[in-house]
Amino acid sequence: GDARRAPRECVVESGGGWGLLRGRHAYVRSIEYHAYSQGGSVSDPTHRDAGSTLTMSVLLDREDAGGGGVLFTADGAGVRTTVEGLRRGDAVVFPSERVHGVTPLVSEDARRSSVVLEVWEGGVTSHNRQR
Repeated sequence: GDARRAPRECVVESGGGWGLLRGRHAYVRSIEYHAYSQGGSVSDPTHRDAGSTLTMSVLLDREDAGGGGVLFTADGAGVRTTVEGLRRGDAVVFPSERVHGVTPLVSEDARRSSVVLEVWEGGVTSHNRQR
């Protein structure tokens, strides 16, 4: 159904629009599970997935009555775009070198979880990139 189809379409359409990976071999660099509770965020104003080419964030769950836990990206000029209205299973694909983050979760019982996949041209990854 839709959950299987949406991320594939998103990668093909968005990746082609930026001219990234066209005619090149690409490999999965990492797949990470992220879970946040009240106060959790990705707030580093310079956070990027350096070395990767495309990043895909798939929302698994988000509950926050306070309105936090929203994914955002910023272009080279610092213009910030928030990605509002994501539902479970929705995917956002963006160039990995773009600054991005998640706004802090506000309410006491807030939660957010996602799977983040990074693609790069560096070949098959055989170890955890954090080591």
